[in-house]
Amino acid sequence: MNTSEVDFQAVVDDLAYRYSDSFSREVIVREVTAVRTQLEQSARKRQFLGMLVAKKARDRLAALAEAEGREFRPVPVILYACVHNAGRSQFAAFVTKRLAGDRVHVRAAGMHPTGDVNPAVAEVLAERGIEINRDFPTGTPYDIEDAADIVVDMGADLPKFPARRVIAWDIEDPAGRRVEAVRRICDDIERRVRELLEELEIPIDDSQAEPVATS
Repeated sequence: MNTSEVDFQAVVDDLAYRYSDSFSREVIVREVTAVRTQLEQSARKRQFLGMLVAKKARDRLAALAEAEGREFRPVPVILYACVHNAGRSQFAAFVTKRLAGDRVHVRAAGMHPTGDVNPAVAEVLAERGIEINRDFPTGTPYDIEDAADIVVDMGADLPKFPARRVIAWDIEDPAGRRVEAVRRICDDIERRVRELLEELEIPIDDSQAEPVATS
């Protein structure tokens, strides 16, 4: 599979995820295909083709919504990034989905992802009734930052992404710590997630959430 094919699939997946409330996947494939066909003929740096196609396709989707006289409001995307995508970013992502549901799209990434969840973090998630699955895209920040509205840097030391809001959270690394310490770290993360959702005016569903410890 060549680079352009990989980029094309990634763009379709990202836009379908981001605009699921506005357009069907078929419409997104149609618009992305039209843009890709146009840009492939003139692209000089093919390593940036995916990003260019994504931007142009978003513009076309916005114009299509305006022409049809309907609201075009993509669901906001939050990307949590840490070093290994095994502890802090994973917990933040799972808690965000628990609290906000489909009112926000969540991504998790690591500068050097391991592909596993820290066992102590998994234990804390289980204590709170949160099942570990992969219902949100994962990868490195450079793979998926183009589709994120807000990037939360949790020890990854990320650069400033163009046209993206980057928030730095000084969170302890749970790697190698006992579960008691990890619980406190997770409490800190959940408080910050709640504050971020409130700032973004995203309703929080506490019906199934476990209370955060105050000690």
